[in-house]
Amino acid sequence: MRVFVLYRGMEHINIDWLPSMRHFRFIRNVPYVKNMADCHYWIHAIGDCVYIVFKETDGTSDDWAYNLDFFPRTFDIFPGSKIKAHNALARKYLSVRQEIMDLLYSGKYNFFRVAGFSQGGALATACVQDIGYHIDRDEELKDKDVRGVVYSPPRMFTLNKSKLIKKSVDGRLITVRAKWDPVHHVPGTIMPTIFSFRWKPFELKLRPPTISFWRHYGKQIWIGNWWRVLPVLAHKPENIAKNLYRKFKV
Repeated sequence: MRVFVLYRGMEHINIDWLPSMRHFRFIRNVPYVKNMADCHYWIHAIGDCVYIVFKETDGTSDDWAYNLDFFPRTFDIFPGSKIKAHNALARKYLSVRQEIMDLLYSGKYNFFRVAGFSQGGALATACVQDIGYHIDRDEELKDKDVRGVVYSPPRMFTLNKSKLIKKSVDGRLITVRAKWDPVHHVPGTIMPTIFSFRWKPFELKLRPPTISFWRHYGKQIWIGNWWRVLPVLAHKPENIAKNLYRKFKV
């Protein structure tokens, strides 16, 4: 879908909300704001379309610590859903969720375009799932449309209620994964835990042994080459951009 984005004053940028180097560079250069929960995001409405972009980890020790607080917690924003999600990133998404829901139910907007890279990709996954869930179940939202593109995100959800999550993002979410990128393998597909961790407020305590199962959702698209073994460098934005251009030629 081709859209027109108002960006940096009165400049208009014509961009497809699909994976590409151009789209990736665009979402990394929007004017993010930071809220009290350390969530960096950009929400901008133009006409009947709302753009929602979440930023990657900002490089501070605090923000990296959020990534490590990946123990599964109930993400029960839908009554009785019992969805399990990445603890710290779920809390970050919830810090901006009401603003998004207000726009969804305002009656002013029909299209929602969501994106994010790395940590921001996980938050964008939660956002697409959340909006999609409400569109599927609320008659007043039946004409709304949400589309999301996420680049090399960590896993946001476990397999708990996976059918509900899959249905909410089906045909709406594209997850781009870079070969040899370690970030999108966290949390692991199978994750045993004997303790829980929280950065703010700090908490570290033993807990009964548990095993959780995690997965990515949405349409999976791979970029890069298996023969280029660059486990850390594969996640660098400049390498993501190069591999996007090699695959999509734009």
